[in-house]
Amino acid sequence: MDDIHVYLPTGMRVVISEPESSFAWYDFEARLQTRKWYGWKTVQVVVIKDTKVTELEGEIDAVICKLLALYEEELSRTRAVKAAKVRLQTIFHGKVRDVKCPPKEVLASDQR
Repeated sequence: MDDIHVYLPTGMRVVISEPESSFAWYDFEARLQTRKWYGWKTVQVVVIKDTKVTELEGEIDAVICKLLALYEEELSRTRAVKAAKVRLQTIFHGKVRDVKCPPKEVLASDQR
């Protein structure tokens, strides 16, 4: 079977292919890809297990939705980390900070 290419309105595509291993007879691999200047870049992968080719048609929409949800979740995590780094840079970078440390007796009692 040739790979199935499903193009999405967002400019992304989903490629569904059979595995190269003969041991995974009913397993398919779905890859969400984005367009880059050098070709296509895979950003998310899902394996569709124990599915026959005749049953694959009914599951394609669910697989695409799962791929998009995983991609959005990863994207939101990446954005949150980037925003936290920017926030820390704006608060602390290059600033003189007067730090009030607790007395040494308090620090010694916390370590016990």
